[in-house]
Amino acid sequence: MGLRAELVTPATVEEAECRDPNDLPILGTAKAAHAELLVTMDRDLLALERFGGTVIVRPG
Repeated sequence: MGLRAELVTPATVEEAECRDPNDLPILGTAKAAHAELLVTMDRDLLALERFGGTVIVRPG
């Protein structure tokens, strides 16, 4: 299995989509990259459980 990386510019995310505005660039990056999974310990992101097609989980 090869590794793949892609440089993306974060997509615009409306402030109402997340309770912490500091997380908007993270969500925008996940959206722009069409990420399937976002692994985080951030409680505000975890509260979303899913953002578009991205599942949000804690590590482990």
